[in-house]
Parts: sequence; C-alpha cells; structure tokens
Amino acid sequence: MPASAVSIVEDSEAALKIVRKVMGWYHWYYAKAAVLNGARGLVAVSNGSRLGAAIFYEARLDSLRLGVIYYVAVKRGWQGRGIGKSLVATAENILSLGSYIATLSSGNERSARLFKGLGYEILDWESLARRFGSVLAEAIYYATCSYEDDIVAVKGLRGLERVSYRDVEAASRIWDAICYYPWLSLARRNS
Repeated sequence: MPASAVSIVEDSEAALKIVRKVMGWYHWYYAKAAVLNGARGLVAVSNGSRLGAAIFYEARLDSLRLGVIYYVAVKRGWQGRGIGKSLVATAENILSLGSYIATLSSGNERSARLFKGLGYEILDWESLARRFGSVLAEAIYYATCSYEDDIVAVKGLRGLERVSYRDVEAASRIWDAICYYPWLSLARRNS
C-alpha cells in the first residue's frame, strides 16, 4: 500500500498506544510524559487500521524555536512504505518552524534513511558541536531528551547567531519536564 493511501490524523492517545505496542513500555512512558507537557501525536490510518505514529513538539528556547520529532513508530509489516516519512512531514507542516531536530541511535539505519529522505542531515554529537557550536549542541541535547541517542538528524537550523546559554537553560526546563522528573518518579517507585 502506498503512503498516499494513508491518512494522517492528530490523536495523541492513539499515538501513545502505537508507541507502546511498537517500542515498548519504556518509550511509551517518556512519550506520555512529553504529551502531558504539550507534545502532540499523529497516527497513520488506512482502512480503519492504525499503522504508525509520531510524537512531536515545539521546543521554545530563548532565541530559537525548534520542531522536535520525538518518536516515530511504524508497526511491523508496514515499515519501508513511506508511512514514517508521511508522519514526519505532517508534523513539520503542523509546526511550520523551518528548523527540525530528531535524535536516534547510530544502529537505527531505517530511521536514518527516513530522515535523510526528508532532507535531514545526520550528524553525531561531536560533529554537530563542531559545525554549529557547543552551546547549540547542548541546547539540542536537552531539548530532545537525548539521554540514549548518539546521532542527531537536523534540518533547516536557523537563528544560530543568537544562541546563548539562556537557550540551554530553556532547553533544560524541557529536559526536566519530559525526561528528568519522569525518570525520578520511576526511580522513587523502584526504591
């Protein structure tokens, strides 16, 4: 089935269910924390079946706004059909920011192909810092909750001449809300 036969609808609850089914409880937990803090969810639907989802949000920093593609999850058997690309393109269209970020692990070749196919450049953290400066790299790290990922997909970064440590402070508040406090809650439950 071509991606053109798939409709994309906004539905955060359904998107969270797909993230849980495809990626597991751990990723669902953090996706849910993001949604509780303003992230939005998209679902790819065809003939009444939910095939994939994306969780995304706008990171409002001090001098810069970034679209963060936090999760993209496509059900087994539907991967490689353009569904992930349709989800990401729709998230970009909704955000209409011009600057987008996603993080992934270096072993996730499917995701790297997906983002490259949409015009993203794939960089490791060191290359990102060399190219755009360590302050922006740190802000992106916090704004995307990139605690496990070692690769960054970037598209259309603008406004970099104004980046400051105030951007890092703003990004740290995102980190706290959707990464640190949820982690702390889990740690307390497990102790």
